[in-house]
Amino acid sequence: ASCGSEVHLCFARPWWHDLGIHAAGHSTTDLPSGLVRYDIQAPVQRQQHQQRHCVLAASGRGPAQANLWQGLQDLEAVALAVEVLDKLHPAVGVASQFDWDHWHNVSAVRHWCGHGAASQRSFGAGLEVRPLQGGARSIATDLARSVPPAYFVGAHTDPDGMASLRGAVRSATATAITVTSYAYDVVVVGGGLMGMAAAIEAVKLLEQQQQQQNQDRKHRAGPGFPGFPTTAPPTRVAVLETWDVGNSHGSSAADTRQFRQMYNQRHLAEAAALAFPMWRELEREAGLPQGALLNTDNGYLFVGKEDTGETIEGDLATMRKNCVALNQGCEFLSRSEIEKRFPLADLPASYSGIFHKDSGFVDLKATFDAMLRLAKKH
Repeated sequence: ASCGSEVHLCFARPWWHDLGIHAAGHSTTDLPSGLVRYDIQAPVQRQQHQQRHCVLAASGRGPAQANLWQGLQDLEAVALAVEVLDKLHPAVGVASQFDWDHWHNVSAVRHWCGHGAASQRSFGAGLEVRPLQGGARSIATDLARSVPPAYFVGAHTDPDGMASLRGAVRSATATAITVTSYAYDVVVVGGGLMGMAAAIEAVKLLEQQQQQQNQDRKHRAGPGFPGFPTTAPPTRVAVLETWDVGNSHGSSAADTRQFRQMYNQRHLAEAAALAFPMWRELEREAGLPQGALLNTDNGYLFVGKEDTGETIEGDLATMRKNCVALNQGCEFLSRSEIEKRFPLADLPASYSGIFHKDSGFVDLKATFDAMLRLAKKH
């Protein structure tokens, strides 16, 4: 199937005329935009704008180039096209002549893919190359050999296809970089519970933004520029983890972890209160019963001395203040109340406790399984 992209860039003046490039002028490059045409008629919806002098940057038709361009937001595609022109004509200062403040009005981005969906013009030329001939055939095997971390693919690896030494070196490098590099909207470092939760929330937020972008694109698309994309490129979120997700090397190891809302630090108590309904939402989204991931059946009892001062886990006096200030619904228990209510006996006389019904423990394995399912779903 034929795939490609094209970017129209319109300027207040035809600066390429200063370079002796006029109607039907074009540049064929080994840059991301394989073909550039000058003095292109502006798309109909852009003709009302005063900047009618336009350049068209078209990508190659290969899957690697298609993935590169079609994975970009419109503004990113425009910026890449301007960068190509800047490299082709460094003395012009193309970027300074482009109206970035009104880029929506002076540019247009179009993608196509599939049989019967080709451009209105014939685009997609990259380097003009010729078949290997004569002694050059002796290096065909070397050209096709992968040299980690670069893995060469493409026509240049076929001695009977279109290839040349110059084209092979350039296209192999460009293709290897393209196929081994991926653009992501968000990259999360660490695949523990916090990392996985951050990735899932990022996907949800990006999907909301994408829906808004799709509405904007449908509004921008019109009969003057057939085929204008009405859907935004898919969102991509990556999680980087040294080990497998759910491994035993990080802070999310073991089978369970405590979840409590009573903290010395007020910001942690506030964060835990915000997290509690999100745990229930996670269970619902994963199709699990309430309590399957965050179990609060028995609540959470924090016991200790009143006069120890702050410890690594906090101190009862400060926790009690935060419980009251944040209206967390904590129960403050004396030593005798604790012994009467829970299977504890002979506690020191100085002991007291705080009980919270909406705290408990997290089932780590079940949570990782649920998060992985949701990540694959999105």
